[in-house]
Amino acid sequence: MRSALAPVASFVAVLALGQALLAGLGGAGGDPRAVAVDEAIAASSGDVLVLGNSVTQSAIDAPALGEALHLPAGAVAKLATEGAGPATWLASWDRAVRAGLHPRIVLLYVPLHMVWTPEDPHESDLALLADLGAPDAAWALTGHPAPDVVTTLQSRRFHLRETVLDGLTAGLADLLWQPSPSGKTASSRARAALFGAPRPNEHTGQGQRVDGGGAPVVAASAPRPEVAAALLDEARRTGARLVVVQAAANPEGHPRACGPTVALPELEASLKAGGADLLDLSTALDQERDFTTHHHLTPDGRAAATVLVARGIGELGALTGGGGEGRRWVAPCPSSVAPAR
Repeated sequence: MRSALAPVASFVAVLALGQALLAGLGGAGGDPRAVAVDEAIAASSGDVLVLGNSVTQSAIDAPALGEALHLPAGAVAKLATEGAGPATWLASWDRAVRAGLHPRIVLLYVPLHMVWTPEDPHESDLALLADLGAPDAAWALTGHPAPDVVTTLQSRRFHLRETVLDGLTAGLADLLWQPSPSGKTASSRARAALFGAPRPNEHTGQGQRVDGGGAPVVAASAPRPEVAAALLDEARRTGARLVVVQAAANPEGHPRACGPTVALPELEASLKAGGADLLDLSTALDQERDFTTHHHLTPDGRAAATVLVARGIGELGALTGGGGEGRRWVAPCPSSVAPAR
């Protein structure tokens, strides 16, 4: 049986750490996501940049993609960061170019609604943009002006405060609550009770509504055509080929037809007219075991998605193609591409 003093000791330790962190929020030190971007840039020759968020992190194996495209080791830089939206994609792309990389392809692997109707950036994302040295074009997508030092520190304080509060409430919850039969953790119940409902989480869908098939329901919002325009402008400015991938989606146990899906025709038309290639992987994986959420993939799912992305790039000749109108490639039905398990 766990000692009755264990929760108290845990809480006291977390409280001490929290006090130290909160006391030092005004000091130096960048967002770890920005550090990860810089490390990926430094380790790559940058023939291919991969942008996106945690969906992308779960779906693309950078070394395997480079190998499948017959590129040298380290040619693919995966700059996808947790929770990233359009402003962060642009900022990461711009940072790679300013570091001396000259990408031939910039690959954006996300559900297309994240390009057409993206969520407003979280306050902590503003500090990340500042750490990345985001250009004006990226700040324009946030609805905020480029921040001064005070705003940057305030945003970073918010981000770290959230982390500290998560730890503190978890320790407090151990003292006050036992796990519920429903499996909901004590810390999540404590946080909801003390600080309100959590922000929707892209990993678990917590805080999101789902449809009858279990797919997240995206809140209706006005289309943002300026996002696609900014991505296309950056492609023209840097001389890179933009390849946008419609992420694979979990069938959630429901049968569906295999083939092309055009859910956002205006967005697709805009991207193609601007010279971007589109790869449609939306129905390419039909086994629920390949998914952990509606769009996040398991290692097996990642292996399959990486093979398909490389195949689409190869068949479209995106590494060698010039400008002009973009092309569309639809992944073949799953039975013909499933890798050996």
